[in-house]
Amino acid sequence: MSKYKVVNGTSYHEETADAVIRALEEARGTQQRIRLRYGFTEDHEDVISGKRKVGLDWCEEYSVEGTVSRSGGTEKIPLLIHNARSTGGGAMLDNCVVRIIDTKTKRVLYSHPAYHRPAFKIIPLDEFLANVESLKSGSEPLNYEVLAGGEAHARFRSNVEAERWVRRMSL
Repeated sequence: MSKYKVVNGTSYHEETADAVIRALEEARGTQQRIRLRYGFTEDHEDVISGKRKVGLDWCEEYSVEGTVSRSGGTEKIPLLIHNARSTGGGAMLDNCVVRIIDTKTKRVLYSHPAYHRPAFKIIPLDEFLANVESLKSGSEPLNYEVLAGGEAHARFRSNVEAERWVRRMSL
């Protein structure tokens, strides 16, 4: 059975930082639209590189922006819903939050003490490789790849799209 920290009737994971809870409760109370950044909140070591990962942003793109609400039922867990008028949404990984940003002002509401994101690098793909991949998927060629921390993370049709993605992920 999971243990929770219950604050204002909302049940947060027992490992959720108190500062995260305060920021989420403030956002819930004001119906402020936020962007969450998930990552490693505890010390982890990359098995291959040996690098420490605490505070590292996972660069999640989906289900990370919205308004804070909470579920029904006996344990009211925090949800991230599309907007204040929405009636449902996905459960938050509240114990994995490394940064919270106000989407309107871009102000950082919370940041893990060791927060960092991987370095991004945009590289053009070999035209042959891009065309082969597009034949497999049946879509337009994805000519640019974004590396995050040296590993392939996303592909785009144009350099402009890749740059836009990097700007959004760098907020």
